[in-house]
Amino acid sequence: MNTKLQFSLLLFATSLAACTVGPDYRAPVPAVPDRWQAGEKLGADLLWAKPENWKARWRAFGDYELDRLMDRALARNLDVKIALARIEQARAERGSTRAELFPLVDVTGGVQRQDNPMPGLRPGIRNNLFEIGFDALWEIDLFGRQQRRLEAASAELEAAGDPYAQSLVTLSAELARSYVEYRNSQALLAITRSNLDSMRLTLAQTERLLQEGIGTRHDVVRAKAQAETTEAQIPTLEAGKTAALRQLEALMGRQPGALAAELDGPGPFLKHQGKPCSLRPPIPSAIRLTSAPPSATWLPPRRCRGRLSRSCFRNFPCRRSWDCEIPIS
Repeated sequence: MNTKLQFSLLLFATSLAACTVGPDYRAPVPAVPDRWQAGEKLGADLLWAKPENWKARWRAFGDYELDRLMDRALARNLDVKIALARIEQARAERGSTRAELFPLVDVTGGVQRQDNPMPGLRPGIRNNLFEIGFDALWEIDLFGRQQRRLEAASAELEAAGDPYAQSLVTLSAELARSYVEYRNSQALLAITRSNLDSMRLTLAQTERLLQEGIGTRHDVVRAKAQAETTEAQIPTLEAGKTAALRQLEALMGRQPGALAAELDGPGPFLKHQGKPCSLRPPIPSAIRLTSAPPSATWLPPRRCRGRLSRSCFRNFPCRRSWDCEIPIS
């Protein structure tokens, strides 16, 4: 009897040991050096990005049009919405898993009334039926199964946040790059068309000089070649501008051509910093130096020229003298 009891206890203890959960999760620690191989001086010169600036880093450009497009894209982009929906799904699954740790209570109730008239009997048979039910279920987590499920659901929720952050980074980077390419193509088109107008005017003047016998045929051919070369660059720039616009519309979830009228105007200009010639340090200093010789060499007219001076010789005894010079003519 004692042998059977001991065997039963051993079997029960073995069963309990088999129901225990595994070891706790520990994040792997990457093997990285403690400092930069180039030295501590290089690491001290690095500028670390702040999280609050990283979330809206495109605002550093000071472009209100880009800020407005970015806000609309973040609110309407499908990839961002999908990533956000997955976060909500993971959060709901974690809440459902966590609810299993607590008792489950189910209360039901119902009221039913029947009126069955019978031939020849007045009044009919009336029945009132009241029903109420109560059900409670609580699974005590003795071996940690529910706790492990909760840990897994929490890990899935944290993992769902990474695709959302990645989609935000990708969207903001692509939208900013496409916007810069669009504005760049727009500015290059304006410059190229302005150069084309100047070259056409030069061509017309060269042809006129040739007709009057002053210019040469070589000058006309060269001016015409320059104008045609510049004109040939316009279709390529227009194609690049259209491609950047289509990419902007795709990132914002809009139909092709929806942003054409909105972005057709020129973009905001940077703050005026002055003329380039005035920003070079040697030029302002040279301007100041040019004002020194006239100031030093300028003399009044001869009829107004007069000078009064005083000299003192420090000897013993001290002698002081006054000199006065007045022009006669």
